[in-house]
Formats: sequence, structure tokens, C-alpha cells
Amino acid sequence: MTPRDRVFEPLHGKGLPLRQALAQLVERFAAAPLADRELPALEASLHHLFRRAQLRRRLPASADPLQLGRDFLRALREGRGAEALAAVEAATSPTPTGRAGRRTGT
Repeated sequence: MTPRDRVFEPLHGKGLPLRQALAQLVERFAAAPLADRELPALEASLHHLFRRAQLRRRLPASADPLQLGRDFLRALREGRGAEALAAVEAATSPTPTGRAGRRTGT
């Protein structure tokens, strides 16, 4: 597996929970950062991942998947992966009404 494939692997349909996929991405990107020419593809993959999470109600409808992807990628490039992960966790945390944007029940 190439270093590029290793970075992208958690994002491509493995069915991982959002936080786990992003944690793996942060770890792998820190170990083997991608070349600048590959960053647009990573941004597109992050946007897709955040959009899927929003559709599955793991992110609130008010979240902007495109901006989340851009912010996450910028933080990764600046070596602030843990901060980026914390920002996503904050977006998925329960609201003051107790509703987390996650589906409950069936």
C-alpha cells in the first residue's frame, strides 16, 4: 500500500465511525503528509465524509460540510490534527436541548 493510499483508506467506505476515521486520518497524515497536488483530492474526500455524516444525522443540518473539510485540512497541514479532531467532536456533541444530531431508536 502506498503512503497516499494509507492516508485515504479510512475515508473510503470502510464504515468506520466518523471520529475513528478522522483519528486514523490525522495519525496517518502526520506520519506521511501528502504532496500539495494530492490535497484537493483529500479535501474532496473530507467534504464527502462530512456530507455523509450530516445525512446520517451525525452532524447537525446547520453544519457546512465543505467548510468543515477545508478547516480540517488546513489544521492537518499546520500540524494541528488534534485540534481539528476536537472541532469536529464539538460539532457532533449534544446541543443544550440534549439532542446530538444522532438518530436514536430505529
